[in-house]
Amino acid sequence: MGSLWMRSLIPKTALALLLLSVFAAVFPKTLDQTPKLSVLCSNNLRSCKALAERYEKQTGIKANIFRLPTSAALAKLEHGSRIPEFDVWIGGPAEAYVTAADKGLLVPHGLTSHTIPKKFQDPYWIGTYGGILAFCSSSAVRAPQNWNDLTDRRYRRKIILPSPLSSGTAGTMVSALGNRFPDGQFVSYFRRLHKNTAKYIFSGTHLAQLIENGRADVAVTFAPYCQSRNAKTNPGGPTLRTTYPADGTAYEIGAAALLKGGKEKMGRDFLRFVISDGAQDLVSSIERQNPTSVKLPQNLASKLDSLQVPILVRKPNISVERREYFVKKFADAVYAPAPGAVLLQTAAVSVPAALAATILGAILGLGARFAKYRRTVGILLCLPLSVPSAAWATALFHVFPGLTPYSDSLLRLTLTVSSVPIALLVHLLCFSQVSDTQIVAFAGLGHSPKETFRTLFLPRFAPAFPLSLSACLIWAAADSSANSAFGSAAARIANIIFSPLPGSLGVTRTVLLCVIAAIGIYAVGINRVFPHITTEIALSPHRSGTGSYFSALRRALSVFCAAWILCLFLLYLIALANLASDLHTEIARELIRRLFHSLTVAVSVAPVSVLLGFALAVKRLRHRKTVNALFVAVLLIGFTFGGPIFSNLYYYRHESAFIPTFLRYLGADWAVRGILGVCFAYLLLTLPLSYFGCLFFRRGVRTYTAVTENLGAPRLRVFFLAVHEMRAPLLAVSSMIGAIIVTQTAPGISLQPAQWQLIAPTVVSFADSGMDCAVLFAGCLSAGCAQFILGIGIMAVNSVFLRKLHGYRTE
Repeated sequence: MGSLWMRSLIPKTALALLLLSVFAAVFPKTLDQTPKLSVLCSNNLRSCKALAERYEKQTGIKANIFRLPTSAALAKLEHGSRIPEFDVWIGGPAEAYVTAADKGLLVPHGLTSHTIPKKFQDPYWIGTYGGILAFCSSSAVRAPQNWNDLTDRRYRRKIILPSPLSSGTAGTMVSALGNRFPDGQFVSYFRRLHKNTAKYIFSGTHLAQLIENGRADVAVTFAPYCQSRNAKTNPGGPTLRTTYPADGTAYEIGAAALLKGGKEKMGRDFLRFVISDGAQDLVSSIERQNPTSVKLPQNLASKLDSLQVPILVRKPNISVERREYFVKKFADAVYAPAPGAVLLQTAAVSVPAALAATILGAILGLGARFAKYRRTVGILLCLPLSVPSAAWATALFHVFPGLTPYSDSLLRLTLTVSSVPIALLVHLLCFSQVSDTQIVAFAGLGHSPKETFRTLFLPRFAPAFPLSLSACLIWAAADSSANSAFGSAAARIANIIFSPLPGSLGVTRTVLLCVIAAIGIYAVGINRVFPHITTEIALSPHRSGTGSYFSALRRALSVFCAAWILCLFLLYLIALANLASDLHTEIARELIRRLFHSLTVAVSVAPVSVLLGFALAVKRLRHRKTVNALFVAVLLIGFTFGGPIFSNLYYYRHESAFIPTFLRYLGADWAVRGILGVCFAYLLLTLPLSYFGCLFFRRGVRTYTAVTENLGAPRLRVFFLAVHEMRAPLLAVSSMIGAIIVTQTAPGISLQPAQWQLIAPTVVSFADSGMDCAVLFAGCLSAGCAQFILGIGIMAVNSVFLRKLHGYRTE
């Protein structure tokens, strides 16, 4: 009796500790009344944080730093919340600030500085640092000397560039090349350069680090970033060389400005500190950026005067329009010329990955069906779902040095690993419809194991295989984690739909419509091909008779499943062990903080989602098949395209009178700065999963609800009595929903507010920047948290089962 009491107490205690840890992390921050400033940073994060720390020491005012590349920051300011999220914007080329001022996003700063030349400031922005565009190359290759050298065959797939769709560095590069080549030659040059490009990086500040890590040989970035990384190069590592293109270059004026609607007085004081000689000298010592103050050594004006190459772009306010023109021309003619090309490039990696995942999933699903501890084995086999795919790609890259970074082979292997659980679940649901009672009955009639397998199981492969292949294909094509971090320069669905600029809006909508139409056809046909997927599934406990009957098959499948699980664990542990010494304490703390944010969203959303799903599952619906098809479509779209769909509504709300009202109720414009919007989005996207999860337990509560209704109990009372009766299975479904919210990227990658960062999207930005150890650490955090949450659900189900079993024995 004491043992049963302890087993029932364990899940309750674990859940209480989880809730306590989340609220302990969140509430102190909400009650903190210290003056704070919200700073949007488009410079290197280290420089911005150093400024914030120095400012806090001098004034006692805390400056919270939020990092976004320049173009992405401009898009967020333009299409963001009506309640301002930021007070000050620092870093990034001045051209973006000119655009922001034209759109009414800035207010005059009212500052004067006699040490900063007039050409480096404007009534709306003021220059704080500068940098000259250059080539950053490894000593292992011949350094390019001019822009045409970058198109040489010796650099085929060895160049990394900042993405013109998100990076201010790339905007400066495109603007310079637009002046270097005539209009007709610009597109042809970029097409030749595109063939040599291995990857377009989201931000332009980490390219030198990627060259140092061996991801590529040449990058185009601002000279200070390359020079600062060269000073920090490990002994024995490649030496980074900085060369200025002989046929002309451009430079950036790293600006700073006050944002409209922010704390103007506090923000102006912070800007006054940022443009001071002390602050500029601090930034220069960290990243070797050229200060704008003429009193400081190596200032931007003196560097430009001593430069021996032509300057192609000189005035930010004149180059803005041409810059936007060339960025759009690059997006339309080079990067994503047509939706058909995007779909074909996506299919090149997603189709092979989906096919391999489907085959592996079928074998593993059969193995889990015959496993002795079916639920535990099934959860272990789904391990890849609890780790962001960018973390799997990082682990594979470090464990198998032969894999080329940003190659289709690495991406296919990663997408295969991360898609296997999808195929496994489809096949497991299919095979679980064959109950142990049927197998025992066939054995009793004298059928051999081969005949039993051919009669009962083989017919299940036919409907399961195409459904599994389609689901894996959709999952792999829309993967926003590995595709964004380790995808090649080819434009694919995940790269296009997560672009922060409206330049690719036409392609985005076309691709989304094609995918949604395909998923709709898939959902409508699913009831014809596989009609039992949404009815009761026979997940009965394992019986020893079936194991002995299929002894040879069971042994072979058990070895295969054990090998798969062991390989996944070893892959991740070996990669983490190789990099554990490089993890910084500050990064670890930031990841833990974001994990608590993710847990808060999970704890808030999961119970509500499960209650709504349970209400729909037990309700007598007239058109259940239609509802099932609709929910299958939403389920497939939700965690793949849910983020882009919500963010497109959010970014382009001015096109419809309905959308602003919708977003107000969504929560994107509330004072909590969007966190309710994120919770509501996750609620909509997890509702189908809750519904299907509760369908599996509908049989156990159907008789109970019918009896209570016949006794005259009100419907609401019947519902809550049913919830109490099924509390253990519902807790298990809640655990599954919570684990998925913690580990999956969408819609957090598109909708998360700056003040409330989630851990899964963080993995993408770290992987894009080459911070491999942080990626693996974040993967371990999210996976461990997801497994802990799932463990709570499993213990709850097992404790209730043991109590019922003990009651039966007592009777």
